[in-house]
Amino acid sequence: MNAKKLNQSVWCKLGPSSIHGVGVFAIRDIPKGTKLTDHTIWAIQKNKYYEMDQKEFMQIIPEIRSLILDRMIFPNEDKLVFVSPNHDQILRSFMNHSKTPNSDGEIALFDILKGEEITEDFTSLEEKPHEFTINHLKQYGIRI
Repeated sequence: MNAKKLNQSVWCKLGPSSIHGVGVFAIRDIPKGTKLTDHTIWAIQKNKYYEMDQKEFMQIIPEIRSLILDRMIFPNEDKLVFVSPNHDQILRSFMNHSKTPNSDGEIALFDILKGEEITEDFTSLEEKPHEFTINHLKQYGIRI
């Protein structure tokens, strides 16, 4: 069932951050160990379209339904067609740095409360960013 998959895979949204610019925020409580998204910068694929009837659409958790409705739903005969919120944004590319992160960029390291910004420690990245990114982050006091 498509609604069940969305309910199990959509946990976050983008929003204005008090840390820096845009950040990633929990749309509901996230238990420790939860995979934060099923779509990453390293696994870019074609948009995942969902097709379902109105009854199934109403089985989607309200916070996820709201993210879908913030974008666009298209009709296809008696079905609704839309893109998963995870597939129209690459959340990790908007995560902000923290010396005390609550994620490793993919998995929740602790329980994360609804509304809390999700962060990662950039200094622990296996692959170091390009010097353009490193110099840009230095402007905000972030050293990698």
